Amino acid sequence: MGAGATIATWGALVGLSLGSYYLAEGGGAGPGWVLAPVLVKLWLVLAVFMELARHGRAWLLPIGGFLALVVGVLAVVLGS
Repeated sequence: MGAGATIATWGALVGLSLGSYYLAEGGGAGPGWVLAPVLVKLWLVLAVFMELARHGRAWLLPIGGFLALVVGVLAVVLGS
């Protein structure tokens, strides 16, 4: 990946972090809505910064699925 993709990904991560903070502090959203941007951020870090997207979906999908499971369980546990 080029420098432009890395910078764009970093900008997206910053935007998602600010959105997640707003949802948690000012938006009054539940844990599921607050953790949704976290899942997207995890996926971006896996794909771009850990370069799993270069190696195809054989690595990215199982690891991303496991992280989705963990974030989903956290949303359920924190929601109750």
